[in-house]
Order: sequence, then C-alpha cells, then structure tokens
Amino acid sequence: MWDIKPRSKGGDKTLKNKQLFHRHCQDTKTTLEKKTYPEPKLQDLTENYLWVDDMLILR
Repeated sequence: MWDIKPRSKGGDKTLKNKQLFHRHCQDTKTTLEKKTYPEPKLQDLTENYLWVDDMLILR
C-alpha cells in the first residue's frame, strides 16, 4: 500500500490517500522510486558489528 500524495509532501494517513498495488506493480514502483533517493550515509560501526549482504551482524 502506498500514499497517493507522499506524507513528506503534505499527504495524510487516511485511506483516501492510499493506493493498493499488485505485488509485481509494487516491486516495479519501488525500483523506479529508489533511483531518485540519495545513497544512505554509512555509519561508523563498533568493531563488534559487520555488514554482510545488507544485514548487520554481530561478529
């Protein structure tokens, strides 16, 4: 379920502002929208943690 008007642009949390997608359509929309977002900043981790395949794990 997605916001028709994003909350960051003044949309609200009501059902009138929601739209439902088929799984394939939602995956496509997510893929397209991720291209517009900036890359996240990596945080300095203590030596007890490690990123592996996009998961934070304890060493």
